Amino acid sequence: MLLYDIVRVSRQIGGTASRLQKVWLLAGLLNRIAPDDVATAIGLLCGEPRQGPIGFGPRAVPRALRIAKGPVAALAELDGHRCGTR
Repeated sequence: MLLYDIVRVSRQIGGTASRLQKVWLLAGLLNRIAPDDVATAIGLLCGEPRQGPIGFGPRAVPRALRIAKGPVAALAELDGHRCGTR
């Protein structure tokens, strides 16, 4: 699963007032996540990555979007616990 998938569903959840729709969106996402990616995805969805604070706040987002190039990260690439950096 890609980070893009998490972000897309998170935006969809935030964009609907329907609790039922939120549940369906979240359930659909969680059913597609590989077992090894569940903890990483849950942390990202809750706003608490397993690595702790990443030092990247809302003010940095517009600049990051302007300079972002290359492939989108897979969840496994984001998780320092699995990459040996934590």
